[in-house]
Amino acid sequence: MAKAYLDMAKSPAFWMTGSAVPFCLSTNPKGGHLFLHVPPEASASTPVLLLLHGYGGNLLYFPWAIWREMSDCVLIAPSWQVDWTKGPLADRKTYVGEALRRAADHAGVEFGRPWLVALSQGGPAAFELANDEPSKFQGLLGLSTYSGNSANDKIPKKFPVRLLHGDSDARVACSDALDTILEIQRRGGNAERTVVKGADHFLVLSHRKSVGRFLRENMDQIPRPAKKSAKSGNSSAKPRR
Repeated sequence: MAKAYLDMAKSPAFWMTGSAVPFCLSTNPKGGHLFLHVPPEASASTPVLLLLHGYGGNLLYFPWAIWREMSDCVLIAPSWQVDWTKGPLADRKTYVGEALRRAADHAGVEFGRPWLVALSQGGPAAFELANDEPSKFQGLLGLSTYSGNSANDKIPKKFPVRLLHGDSDARVACSDALDTILEIQRRGGNAERTVVKGADHFLVLSHRKSVGRFLRENMDQIPRPAKKSAKSGNSSAKPRR
């Protein structure tokens, strides 16, 4: 973790990026917050990743790690206080919808359906969203996560669910991810788990290249870009080029 933040401090795209922690820890947050990256020449066909952070808030290492591997995609990382599972589902749906709308307005592009990319405790919320309105998403790609108490009985059989998990994860057991996959498969669903040997809960940092391959292989091999550009801040900020 410390090395990741040192690397961020060396990056022109991140050294001036503010922290989301004050927002996430607030008992009465005012307005919304999101980290947003829009690649140059983004269009309606540019893949969109909707990043749902884990417990503790929208820590910068998660969008940074995904950006390092997927900078040709639009990255939208909204902050939902400390825990994405808190609060009524209707409120979280509204919040996500507003984040997607503001990102599109900000970029001046009408984006297509996003992929849900969930880390740790963001997973149960991602499964709730996918189960409630699956037609709004391309699929669900989970990192070190599982479905929690989500029933998943409304997720269409063709809806892709892919989980990447370390076999040394002490926070979310690798067997919990397997249980999620098996439950969906028993319903005839399209679900798979990939295990990273020796990886713990923070594989998004320790095995970042594996995470990038996992995302790309499940998003039909998006070509790797030559340039990187990113912007973060509140939902009304201008992207930095």
